[in-house]
Amino acid sequence: MKLLNLRRSLLFTWTLIIACVVLIPAAWAEYPEKPINLIVGFKAGGTSDTVARFLARSLQTQLGQPVLVVNKPGGGGTLAATTVKKSAPDGYNIAVITNTAYTFMPYFMAMQKKALYSWDDFTHLATVGEIQLAFVGPPSVKNWQDLLALGRQKGGLSVASLSPTTALITRFIARKEGISIKSVPFKGGSEAMPALLGGHTDFAVSGGIHIKYTRAGKMNTLAAFSGDGLAAEPEVPTLRQLGYDIDFGVSLTVSLPKGTPPEIVQKLELALSRAVQEKEYADLMGKLMIPVNFRDAAQTTQYMKNQSVYSKQLFDFLKQ
Repeated sequence: MKLLNLRRSLLFTWTLIIACVVLIPAAWAEYPEKPINLIVGFKAGGTSDTVARFLARSLQTQLGQPVLVVNKPGGGGTLAATTVKKSAPDGYNIAVITNTAYTFMPYFMAMQKKALYSWDDFTHLATVGEIQLAFVGPPSVKNWQDLLALGRQKGGLSVASLSPTTALITRFIARKEGISIKSVPFKGGSEAMPALLGGHTDFAVSGGIHIKYTRAGKMNTLAAFSGDGLAAEPEVPTLRQLGYDIDFGVSLTVSLPKGTPPEIVQKLELALSRAVQEKEYADLMGKLMIPVNFRDAAQTTQYMKNQSVYSKQLFDFLKQ
């Protein structure tokens, strides 16, 4: 009986050892083991989508797994953000949208009584480019003063808007000027620019795609959103220089669900820092006239916090 028990004990021990040998590699498997989704909050074909697709190729090369671009435009980036927020914090779903989806849209959603998330419900990896957000007009509108004169003459204006964010900033300007401005929503610059060219709106918001039209003489750039101005058109005045208390920087931001393991965060942060140093990336951003201005995870988190404070101040003004 003792011998039988000993044999059973040895058999159980060997079974346990074999199970550990089989299971340990799975538990210790190095990320990533399967394809990664890059959830892009913009329609295919626009400036931000072009940048995201380059990042996808670079990450795929570095990480050794397919990186698939999934376009989810809508709601100023909130559709992409909520998709990633609801996903597992395992590094396989990554959001590529602008910081405004995290720092501006929560206040807008609160106005609509739709509190979907806040800026700190995510792990922010990096900013990989400064979107050159600007107001643009047709050739007949030479500058910002011409646009305001047109609005007063017509009794109002219409603008091709890219998001609730830009629509609300336009509302801020309309209140300051005492002019009615109707915002017509579009899902990206690839839709908004043809609307302006076709005379369907009086002016438009662009994230940088307008450059090829202004160079061809088909549009004029009227004002830059960011206080830093436009890299490709430094002569264009900023909204602050035009007398509005707005300094609205827009950064292309890469983020993960909150709670993503630190080792995955560090690996992706390093891969992104390498991607933006590639010559091909510098060439692409040069053509798009988008300054890179890379921020690491810690810097991006602080940037989000600061931008959220600024957005709250803007909303507080509009409530008055």
